[in-house]
Amino acid sequence: MKYRKTPRAASSRSQEQPRLRDVMRRLHLRVTLVSAALAGLAVLLAGFAVIRSYALDNLALIGQSASYTAEAATVFNDEVALAEALAPTISREGITEIAIILSDGRTLWRWQRPDAGAGHRLRQWMNGIIFPDPVVVPVSHQDQKIAEVHLRGDAGGLLRYVVVAVAGALACLVFSAITALILSRRLQNTIVRPLLHLTAVAHSVRVNRSFNRRVPGSSIAEISALAEDFNALLAELQAWGEKLRQENESLAHLALHDSLTGLSNRARFEAMLSQAVSEGRETGSQVALLFMDCNDFKGINDQLGHACGDAVLAEIGARITKLLGDGHLAARLGGDEFAILLAPIESPADAQTLADRLLEAMAEPIRLPDGSDITASVSIGMAFFPDPCGDEEALLDAADKSMYEAKRSRRRAGGPGADMNPV
Repeated sequence: MKYRKTPRAASSRSQEQPRLRDVMRRLHLRVTLVSAALAGLAVLLAGFAVIRSYALDNLALIGQSASYTAEAATVFNDEVALAEALAPTISREGITEIAIILSDGRTLWRWQRPDAGAGHRLRQWMNGIIFPDPVVVPVSHQDQKIAEVHLRGDAGGLLRYVVVAVAGALACLVFSAITALILSRRLQNTIVRPLLHLTAVAHSVRVNRSFNRRVPGSSIAEISALAEDFNALLAELQAWGEKLRQENESLAHLALHDSLTGLSNRARFEAMLSQAVSEGRETGSQVALLFMDCNDFKGINDQLGHACGDAVLAEIGARITKLLGDGHLAARLGGDEFAILLAPIESPADAQTLADRLLEAMAEPIRLPDGSDITASVSIGMAFFPDPCGDEEALLDAADKSMYEAKRSRRRAGGPGADMNPV
């Protein structure tokens, strides 16, 4: 006998299968939640990676700046001077610990941020995960490593970002669930299209770090609110990135410039000198190097105090900057030693002219902090590439010898004026 389905059996089977409305509702809910969760996770991970990268770069630049700042005090093992020199560094956000470790392994000086309150343990736990190892920057003196700067970062900023990001992601999930439930009877494209935009932006943020992109608005209020929350999160990430970028630029400037005079420091001078010599060798252009030293500067420091000595150095730097302009490089190599790199020059007479103008400018009295005036004489030595100095080392050596010969000539002459000795 042939079996025949009864209407009742067909009805019973249809009741066992899910209805289209329920399938669409669940489908909308799943698509919305998964898309929002993936988008939020992508932004969270991408933002975390970018902010952590900026934070590490920021910490490395702080360490470089601290290395130059702490050099003099480290040479003399002066903990008090170290504390004073590094006070601006430890006042910055983003540092929990800084230590000066000597070459023999002894800790010369250490500072740790005090207990910050109830969230201190959570902060320490986050610091251990995000910054497991300290940033180590060498401290060098006369091309020899004498110590290391050990820095540990503070994850407080990243912790705030994670809290905001998680809250934003939860808000996105809540809005997504409400939207999917309310709009379950509407066409799938009406819901999916805005989420595709959101996913595309999240993908662009994760892959290309395009934090300037925004999710377009939607005719659906809930999806529009989701886009606004998502855009607000992107805007915050963009603001964080811009702030860290500006701090990195500021620290990069500090790492390559002398804090007292504003001139370039030795590291930047050496790099620019090497570049100028290489370009001069390729193009056949001339390079001039001037070494300048303040005569009897130790006597100024000993008799008038370091504040007056600093004022003299700062005024010398200002006068060099005023005469030199932006065409060439001026640097403070350390103490009362300055260097001026002229690259390229038409002839040695150009360097001679500048040196004469420097001597005239330095002959003017310098106003000290106490209101008195002092005349600080200088000695200048010059050397030229490629004739007679054929490389960078010869150029440095010749300029240095020329400057000291000028100082010896001044002593033999017994005059107080500034001297110049070209090579």
